[in-house]
Amino acid sequence: DEHGVTHKRYVKIVDCGAMPNTGTTKQVPHEITNLTGFINMHGIIFDAQGNTAPLPYTIYLNSNIQALGFWISSDGINITGNFDYTSFNGYVTLEYYK
Repeated sequence: DEHGVTHKRYVKIVDCGAMPNTGTTKQVPHEITNLTGFINMHGIIFDAQGNTAPLPYTIYLNSNIQALGFWISSDGINITGNFDYTSFNGYVTLEYYK
């Protein structure tokens, strides 16, 4: 790059299993060590009936906002929502560099 520093880019897809219930936070270890920083992060959720949605997810339905989001900490992927999403499973894709 322009500053003479190069980093190797990595992509990791993490199986997060079942999504959390209302008002709870699920933490899934990402097991990334010696991390310098993230480039991008996104996910997908799906259920047994074939319904699929992006993660993070927000919908305005029946005068209510239903949302499911995530953030990354040094320990892992933290997923939380305000609706029961336990019938959905998900994957999070992490793009990062070391």
